Amino acid sequence: MDNDFFNQLNQSCKSKEEIEKERKSQQQKIDAENNAKIQQAKDKAKSEYDRLVNLFIDELKTGAINAVSKGCFIETGHKKLLKGVFELSENVTLYDCSEDTTTLVLSYQFYKPQEKSIFLLVNKTTWEKDIITLCGGVTLYKGLPSVNSDYISPYDKFLRQKFDKIKYNDDLYLEIKKYIPTLKCKNSWKHVRNSWIIEFSFEF
Repeated sequence: MDNDFFNQLNQSCKSKEEIEKERKSQQQKIDAENNAKIQQAKDKAKSEYDRLVNLFIDELKTGAINAVSKGCFIETGHKKLLKGVFELSENVTLYDCSEDTTTLVLSYQFYKPQEKSIFLLVNKTTWEKDIITLCGGVTLYKGLPSVNSDYISPYDKFLRQKFDKIKYNDDLYLEIKKYIPTLKCKNSWKHVRNSWIIEFSFEF
């Protein structure tokens, strides 16, 4: 071995303190890059959430106009009343424990008012569903890995968290109330089979 080689070996030697400092610096760099990616995923998911909710609100407005044009409202004093139901449907496709996927659909359905006589000269309005012409909705996410999957991307994770919140609080109600101030929801979301439903009404 020549002396140059041994000199290079000696020059390459680092103290434990230097090695630990470099390791921490490298780890901080990796953490910063990961945090930046997670933040980007959050921002992208929030943007997608806003886009889909606004799309749903546009669908709801179109559906309301369609419902009114078909006479699906009642007079309440000096105002008119529309009633319907929101439904959050979750469909799970089973492959195996690591590959289950979920599709979540948010939909609306307006009711048709029907007057029925219950006593002499006394009429009562009942509200019936019309699943053919007075409904619509949007797919919130499709083919999302289940929470039991080995890996779920930060984007999917945050988007799913955003929509799962709808089932447990008033996120959707508050979003739509910005556009329909008279919107009212009856009680809270009710779990029925693989869906969550909540009745709504608004005056105009």
